Amino acid sequence: MNRWYCTRFLRVIDRSSSIGTSPHMKRLVILAVVALAIGAFFALGLGHYLSLEYLQASRAHAVERVNAAPLTASSAFFVVYVIVTGLSLPGAAVMTVAAGAIFGVWWGVLLVSFASSVGAAVVSVADTTFAFGPSASE
Repeated sequence: MNRWYCTRFLRVIDRSSSIGTSPHMKRLVILAVVALAIGAFFALGLGHYLSLEYLQASRAHAVERVNAAPLTASSAFFVVYVIVTGLSLPGAAVMTVAAGAIFGVWWGVLLVSFASSVGAAVVSVADTTFAFGPSASE
């Protein structure tokens, strides 16, 4: 009788000690980070930078920066494009036009093609994780 009680007690302790690392808690943390990122985008007014008016006004400066450091500018654009498409923020269409205007048609198409694919993969993995992840019974 004593042994049964001890093993049951240890199982309860073991289960309660892993509450912070449960799949549901991890999902909530990821969801909170994504929600904060989207909220920060709108709260800080970053949508202004993803408009055609801003693109027209800053195109010459952007082309100068690309010519000064093409690899750095391409990498930064790629990362920003993945974030915009991964978070499904408005502005991917403007960024697609911006890629052609700033980097040139062929390099812009190459950047946008790969960045949009990576962004779509991020969304797909996130959707699969949140919709079909481990159930509560596991």
